[in-house]
Amino acid sequence: MAVLTKEPEKPLRSGLLPLIVLLIFSFCSASVSAQFQATPVKKSDNHVTSNGKDYYIHEVLKGHTLFSIAKAYGVTEEEIIVCNPAIKDNTLPVGLVIKVPDNTSLRTGKKDDWQNRFLIHQVKPKETLSALSRKYGIRIDDIKQANPEIKGGLTIGQEVKIPRDKITVSQPDQTSVNQKQDTDPVSGITTPADQKLNQPCNTKAYIHNQEHFEIAMLLPLHVEENDKMFFTDTLDEDYFRYYEFLEGAYLALDSLRQSGLSLTFSVYDTERNPEMVRALINSGQLNLADLIIGPVYPSELEVAAPFAMSRQIPLVTPLSSFDLTKGNPYVFQARLNPDRQIDEAISYLASHYKDNLLVVCMKTGKNDPDFQHFYQQLQIEVKNADPAHKAAPRLVYFNEIGRDFLTVESTPVRIENYLSRSVLNRIIIPNDDEVFTTELTNQLNTKSADYPLSAFGLYQGAFNSLSLENLFNVNLELFGDLEEYPFVDYQDSAAQNFYANYRISWNADPSRYSFQGFDLTYYFGSALLNFGRNLTASVPCWSEILNHQALQTPFRFYSAGDGNGFDNIALPVIRYRRDDLLRKRVN
Repeated sequence: MAVLTKEPEKPLRSGLLPLIVLLIFSFCSASVSAQFQATPVKKSDNHVTSNGKDYYIHEVLKGHTLFSIAKAYGVTEEEIIVCNPAIKDNTLPVGLVIKVPDNTSLRTGKKDDWQNRFLIHQVKPKETLSALSRKYGIRIDDIKQANPEIKGGLTIGQEVKIPRDKITVSQPDQTSVNQKQDTDPVSGITTPADQKLNQPCNTKAYIHNQEHFEIAMLLPLHVEENDKMFFTDTLDEDYFRYYEFLEGAYLALDSLRQSGLSLTFSVYDTERNPEMVRALINSGQLNLADLIIGPVYPSELEVAAPFAMSRQIPLVTPLSSFDLTKGNPYVFQARLNPDRQIDEAISYLASHYKDNLLVVCMKTGKNDPDFQHFYQQLQIEVKNADPAHKAAPRLVYFNEIGRDFLTVESTPVRIENYLSRSVLNRIIIPNDDEVFTTELTNQLNTKSADYPLSAFGLYQGAFNSLSLENLFNVNLELFGDLEEYPFVDYQDSAAQNFYANYRISWNADPSRYSFQGFDLTYYFGSALLNFGRNLTASVPCWSEILNHQALQTPFRFYSAGDGNGFDNIALPVIRYRRDDLLRKRVN
């Protein structure tokens, strides 16, 4: 494993490696020989639940084979391979830790397994699947998957299994019945008005420039492999992005040092191998870290996260959407969880788009469960955001075949019937169908001269075929999917400075990963500078103090409490402003 400590005083990209390798440790693991007799496999007692599925954690010992492991656990070899991308060519190195799917509870359906994995909800009058989806912050499809017997709807008194690891809405304490409550107009359920925990800031910030901090960054750089390449070779893009991420991080650290942050920055090459991470942990080199950034891949994170919790070291998952925040209060999930994107978009819409609000859905998506969940939750949040509790979005359907509009009752109607000439018309386009989105936006564009419009799209990719003129004419706002469509405002002076410094330092143009590395490292480095080692307890104060404008990746962390970690719920919204023909991030 290559260990790279500190950044060069004058960083300059030279050849393939922009880093100085100061020390190399070799951790050797025995490889499995092809000539041996399989030995008995003892079933592991280490049992975990990840993303709603149960697994045994099994360490490969000498003589173990895929066949013998699969037989011992009662699964197929293919099932093991699917769960463990690290397995190459069906070979199992001694010491490799793998996940073996536990299908026992699925086959036996034992009540004890249900209680460990599920919350049992008894259906009340007027409750629907959509209502349960909102109540627990879980997708309808996840409820159906856990309850295959549900076909014709819910019945009063029916017991519904809610997967505990999928719940994203904190459930109220039953003793707190006197809290302010609101009634769901769709389901009739009474729930607390604010389902998110109210996290007050109870920590005072001051500059910790008299303390010295240790930051460790774990990335799959493949240093030794890349160091053997010739200049005529092409560096694998999968490797290269991590160097770009690291280069952005170096520039962030340079800025933080100028602000007074004293630190040692150590970079460790994990080679995308969880055993390298395990060896690093066993070496003790991470024991004194005040912050760990990385590793990247799920198999590596599953090794690093429990260690971080045992040592109470904050750990940031920088690029992966693999969720380790449940049950680990020291994990920070930097990438916006895909399951929460729509919920955060609804919260944004409810706080910004209360008046004269119109949802236009494609006709074929009318009965789509995801759309029904979106629209019903939007109704609730728009009403709650209105002081008078009277605001409500209207709904109209677009007939893709006839290219006309229909009321909720399927009666033909003109879109002008829903538009005002004097008040801004706020139109939400919730579908990801590119043909529908293109046709609807083009029609709205023809109305933009006579009706003031402001449109909002939930799926950025659905607008790829539209001309910029049409996007500006409807004053479009888009949820900015940072993974697929990263956005940097090059009109911003901070972005311009970063671009110039990056070119001087590394003799190359920055990529999306360069900006991401800078934003993340600067944000958490600033947290150390302002709050010291009191990171997890000070998170509610960060929004007040860490007001640095992100170049590409905004951060706003929230925890559901109850021993869970922190999710990034910052929703980047990009606006096409008609007045000055500029794209700006507005959230």
